[in-house]
Amino acid sequence: MTGLFMIGILMFGIMSYRLLPVAALPNVDFPTIQVQAALPGASPETMASAVATPLEKQFSTIAGVDSMTSTSAQGTTQITLQFSLDRNLDAAAQDVQSAIAAAQRFLPPEMPAPPNYRKVNPAEQAILYLALSSPILPLSTVDEYAETLMGQRISMINGVAQVLVFGSQKFGVRIQLNPNSLASRGIGIDEVGEAVRLGNANVPTGMLSGEHQAFTVQATGQLNNAADYRRLIVAYRNGSPVRLEELGRVIDGVQNDKVASWYNDTRAVVLAIQRQPGTNTIEVVDAVKRLLPVFRLAPVGAVAVLALALLGPVTGIGPFRQVPSIGSMATWQRFQETADNDPVDPYHGLGFLRYVTAPPPSAPPSGELAVVDPGDHLITRSQPATGRTQ
Repeated sequence: MTGLFMIGILMFGIMSYRLLPVAALPNVDFPTIQVQAALPGASPETMASAVATPLEKQFSTIAGVDSMTSTSAQGTTQITLQFSLDRNLDAAAQDVQSAIAAAQRFLPPEMPAPPNYRKVNPAEQAILYLALSSPILPLSTVDEYAETLMGQRISMINGVAQVLVFGSQKFGVRIQLNPNSLASRGIGIDEVGEAVRLGNANVPTGMLSGEHQAFTVQATGQLNNAADYRRLIVAYRNGSPVRLEELGRVIDGVQNDKVASWYNDTRAVVLAIQRQPGTNTIEVVDAVKRLLPVFRLAPVGAVAVLALALLGPVTGIGPFRQVPSIGSMATWQRFQETADNDPVDPYHGLGFLRYVTAPPPSAPPSGELAVVDPGDHLITRSQPATGRTQ
């Protein structure tokens, strides 16, 4: 009896051994933290001496640091800290934050933001890519939707280290100065830069206190687009103001026009999601995918038009007509979705109306975009050129 029992255990052990997962190279995630700092316009040498060096001196005092790698480029510095396996990643992150705070007084005051850190290994690949594009909205609007709504929300998922943006198209006003115009008026580039900085200020202006009432003074010092910048006074010459539009071109564009990304031959904004060391890749990916329908379920009045970046292409159907409920007797054409069968999509069944400046069918629709219910009652409208919704 005892012999049969031992033989049974032996057979069970042999069968179980063949089912054990075996890896020739076991997955070992070293606790790794990446620190980034930016100083626009600074050379790599300046970034290394003025930004990277003070940070490295503070990081060298942290216990458990196995290696520290620093890379400086034009306007940016990246420092990678790798800790020993017995070091807790969250505790190491707190020490890194304390070291950044201690080095802050040694960093250049011109830095637009203090250094930030991420619990991520830069040598690892992203575990998931999300590509956003729209045939209607400009890329700057799609980028704002991707970074401010999707990217920040995805970063809150447990196990996500960071969300990188490839092909970022942040909105920005570009000023292209004419050297001849500057020389003829005796104005230097530094004067233009100072005028732009002072003219686009958003600072408190104080209060006016009376015997019975007090008023808060509000100054509209924020410049939002190229049209606002063009009228900015740079200097005075011969008693007359010299405005920015007289010195060159001022256009609406993007902050960096030297980067771009494509998806299936279509310009897009791509989000690359990286996981934290020690987390399960499958669980993180599943958590991100479960979150995607939430972006479509956002309040219609706020992001309905922006959500078109996720809804797929639309095509025009039906005749051109007037829609009184929108409050304008302009000509509109109905659109419908052609690649969206999602049952949880709150925009399913809604109509997309596009304002048409040239009614002939051969002319492509342009101008405003509106979202209406089946009864043509207005839900929201926007101007794709600015991405503003009403």
